[in-house]
Amino acid sequence: MITLSHSTFQFLVLITGLYICGASQLRAQGLVYLGLHGETISSLAADSLNPTTIFAGSTSDFSTGKTGGIFRSTDSGASWDTLVGGVTVVDLDVNPLNGQVIYATLGLNVLTTPGILKSTDGGDSWTSINSGLVISADEGPMCLAIDPVSPETVYVGTGGSFGGRFYRSTNGGNSWNSLGDTTRVRNGVSSIAVSPFNHSILFVGTAGSGDLMKSTDFGVTWQETGFKAFVVDIVYGADSLTILLGSYWTSTAPVGVFSSTNGGNAWQNPMQGLPDTLNVKSVLLRGSVAYLAGNDGDSSWIFQKTSDTWEQLVVSDSCQISSILILNNLLYSGCGGVAVLDLPSTVIRIPSRSSTYSMGRNFPNPFNSETRIYFEVLKPTSGTLLIYDNIGQVVRHLFSGFSNAGDYQAVWDSRDDNGNLVSSGVYYCTISFGTRVETIRMILTR
Repeated sequence: MITLSHSTFQFLVLITGLYICGASQLRAQGLVYLGLHGETISSLAADSLNPTTIFAGSTSDFSTGKTGGIFRSTDSGASWDTLVGGVTVVDLDVNPLNGQVIYATLGLNVLTTPGILKSTDGGDSWTSINSGLVISADEGPMCLAIDPVSPETVYVGTGGSFGGRFYRSTNGGNSWNSLGDTTRVRNGVSSIAVSPFNHSILFVGTAGSGDLMKSTDFGVTWQETGFKAFVVDIVYGADSLTILLGSYWTSTAPVGVFSSTNGGNAWQNPMQGLPDTLNVKSVLLRGSVAYLAGNDGDSSWIFQKTSDTWEQLVVSDSCQISSILILNNLLYSGCGGVAVLDLPSTVIRIPSRSSTYSMGRNFPNPFNSETRIYFEVLKPTSGTLLIYDNIGQVVRHLFSGFSNAGDYQAVWDSRDDNGNLVSSGVYYCTISFGTRVETIRMILTR
């Protein structure tokens, strides 16, 4: 199956101009409010194997007595079900190889109980997985990250008034072990990133000191990178060297958003077009295009960066945008509920080695049932996508025909041309458009 990544959903009725969402004003071309009105959305996550399934988490408000919840949509946000109520959600994460497994970190709030919840049935039921964690009225979970290669390995950072800890579980959260207690991660962990290219490499932002820390052995030992900022989000790009992070503004630490093109050895501060005192809450990298959500006082923005300058996509006058998510060519955001913005004009380019097409990569990789292969056709031409096994035999003809210019994704369900499931092993996707042929290596694990 092959589909345009910027296809839109029929339920979206796009509007222009000013859209009123309760007391907050969200202004953007084509912004549509989907639901969960009145919820302060703190986290958005999606099932990578079934991206029509989206999860949202919201926080609690002590001033009004309203508690947060965990919500699920199975129709790309058109309708929502409440899965858990009476919680304060900080982070939601879905297992990239098994969309039935979801984790939620529940933060400190006098209205609710902190801890970590896990679901193994797509959100229908949840259990507490706090064994080995230090949780109190002064210290609670903040961020969580799943190892993209070995998803039974999960990392959690905690924080509070007197610091926090970094934890690792190698059994899907059944038990946790604290690591790095003699390093600056003991100050509290505000963000975690696991390299999808070498999963032994981790970056964490520390809450108390603002140090960016790096581990090359799955979090056992840590090194100070020398970079200081109160980092709240870290993401990798299309290669192992490209990293983007967002941070809070303070009078003593760097402000806003930072990028590295050498694996985190050096950082730049591409602030052109952004408010000087922007508190960045969420960052995304999609090809060479960067996105961020941030706040400054009562104002919130979503920005996009395709060149040297950030461009404003969304502005809110009275709600805090804390989380953004891009699925296909739709940008979801949380601001007094969940809203979506169609990005049909966004040009997302992966650095090209061909004038005909630009090759992406498959995700997830490794995978256990289904993987998506992303690429861009730069001009109209005919082409093919073929899957080969390790001895060079074609096992699946994914696509053959003419394609217009655009961003595409092909889905391989780990079956051959006869519909039979293939065995675990190394496979190769060969993409051929025009006169160029390129191949990516994929690992299937069952």
